Amino acid sequence: MKAGTDHYAALAIALAALILIGGYLTYSPGIYRGASAEWSDGHVDFSVECSGSDVYSAVLISGEKRLDRLYIYVDEKADGLYGEACAMASDGMAPLAFDRGYAAEQIAQMLRFRGFGQTETVDRAGLEEIIANTAGDPEGTGIMSVSFALPSSVYAGNDGDPLLRWIRGGGSLFWLGSEAGKFHSDGEGLRMVRNSGELLFGSADAIDSSSKDIASYITGETIDNGFLDALSLKGSTTLFGLRGGLQLGFVREGHSSVAVAPFGSGSITVFAGGPDLEQFDDIGQTIASGIGPDSSVLDWEEGKVSRGTARGSMDSAGPCHLYVYMGGTYTDWGRTLYAP
Repeated sequence: MKAGTDHYAALAIALAALILIGGYLTYSPGIYRGASAEWSDGHVDFSVECSGSDVYSAVLISGEKRLDRLYIYVDEKADGLYGEACAMASDGMAPLAFDRGYAAEQIAQMLRFRGFGQTETVDRAGLEEIIANTAGDPEGTGIMSVSFALPSSVYAGNDGDPLLRWIRGGGSLFWLGSEAGKFHSDGEGLRMVRNSGELLFGSADAIDSSSKDIASYITGETIDNGFLDALSLKGSTTLFGLRGGLQLGFVREGHSSVAVAPFGSGSITVFAGGPDLEQFDDIGQTIASGIGPDSSVLDWEEGKVSRGTARGSMDSAGPCHLYVYMGGTYTDWGRTLYAP
């Protein structure tokens, strides 16, 4: 099902995008990849192009959550607060230690592969500015935190915090590497939100973090809703994973490796585990494919295209969009095609 892999160094290749009617064509020296779709009443016809040889998947998804831009929050003070965070998390798993700047770069790169280029890394001041400037209309804006603590100025564990009002208004929050919403920091140090699970997800045990044994979170049990195979999801840990929302990938004791939870008119997406290749790839697939809390896989086709064009057709009852990607298990190209 996930046959073949076609890797290329995206940072070493200058990519130029040519926008076609309802589709995209991507050029690189000696090879191009492209996809297009034509929508009619209850039907979508698509084509996939490649001047080389590659496997492809076309996934028809309902319930879109379209993003125009993603801001990746990296706390410049995180390293100085890490020891304090570990001490405060004595009752469960502490936040993971990793190079947060590097993680932000990898996430941005994974999204660029898939045609999502509007990413920017921001610090504390930048995060405050984004929430303030988009508060009136946060729809289409995403914020991803790879830092375990948010500034107290935007989130302090209160229902009326600016960040929570922003999500309720239609913003999208993404989280990686720690228990979502557990910490915030001000000028005097780190603060812990003891009811973060209940505040964000309506349940005190919403987040999987009780064990200090990282290996105990690894699972082989999968969620049978089509997303794991259709999107080639791979991350199989539920560390910091969410119980609830639209669950994708793998599951352990009700907590999943990826989950998209509704929050007012917006959403909170939790990626379990930490920054590794499998999780970076899952982040790219989940965000670029436009999955929302109410999404489902309507149809899915896979095939191979060699020095030419492959075509397919699907029934498309109701609002939906098409995500096309190439590379199989480790995706090296993707585009999301929306009906006009």
